[in-house]
Amino acid sequence: MSVHRQACLLAITSIVIAACGAVATQPSAPSSQSSTPSAGIGSAPTPPSSPQLDASVAMAYTTAYGRSADLHCPHLLGQDDRVVLAEARLQYSSDEISRIAAPATDGGFDYRRMDATFLANPPGAATGEPPRLDRVPPSGAQSACVELLNVTNTGHTTIQLPRVGLRLTGKPVPNSFQYRLVDFCSVLQVAHYCGPAGGAGPADCSVYEVVVALNTDPYRSDFLGVPVQFNSFTNQPCPEVTLAPGRTVTFVMTTYSATPTTYRAVPVLDVVTSSARGTVAFDQFGGIYAFADPSQFACYKLVGTSFVLWEQGAASLDVDANALKNAWCP
Repeated sequence: MSVHRQACLLAITSIVIAACGAVATQPSAPSSQSSTPSAGIGSAPTPPSSPQLDASVAMAYTTAYGRSADLHCPHLLGQDDRVVLAEARLQYSSDEISRIAAPATDGGFDYRRMDATFLANPPGAATGEPPRLDRVPPSGAQSACVELLNVTNTGHTTIQLPRVGLRLTGKPVPNSFQYRLVDFCSVLQVAHYCGPAGGAGPADCSVYEVVVALNTDPYRSDFLGVPVQFNSFTNQPCPEVTLAPGRTVTFVMTTYSATPTTYRAVPVLDVVTSSARGTVAFDQFGGIYAFADPSQFACYKLVGTSFVLWEQGAASLDVDANALKNAWCP
């Protein structure tokens, strides 16, 4: 069973949005310079206005395949974003190594115990082309940012959701961050794979996969994908998403970029009623989607009191292959 599946974290948040046309988001205020990936500030293209929609929908970060989580890049079992050395130095004292090891357990990682003096937690999925949605869901892929979205029809009329995706809220910027990953099995000094293991459970037509491919097209602000799912119990494709009043559907949205770029975006729904069609954006769920070329990643193994380069490039991100080598580089 593959060990790279999506992880769980954070409380569920629910916000009701009345779908009265497109909700255009504004660029965020400038932020201070940082070495970690952050979305640059600039004008995103203005999305086209939507017709009046007699509909109301609610969105929340939710649970799918027995796990719950919000946006992370990547989003794997037991892993949220990346864990990297916060400094360029590779030599540490015994006390410092103990503090680096503190959040790691044999089988997981407690982010609440991470010492920011030595470790950082930046987002960073590897660049890659989006896969074709097939019978095996892509959720949790190393080349994707992943989030689990729960959508409920809180209105009084049946709606369709033919597309789901993201709306850019700022100008995309290049991501040149260098990710110095840590093999925590070497830090824990164990001679076996020390990361989490597990897989996804069966899927029915209450959970849909959505693949979104971002790019830096200056004339485009909305990037949408078509929800797809195969019912694991009947082995048949699920129908287009149609929600009667009070009904709920879950979208596992995996987002890709072919270039090393950082984007700032919010989820957006394509909503169809009996009389109109338009888009609804959820500003409250805005996040940073960071992608880096595989060459920007390297994994370091602890030898004595020094971290030495162990794997670099795509090899450092291969969770399954590294597990066979008794290593875990989250």
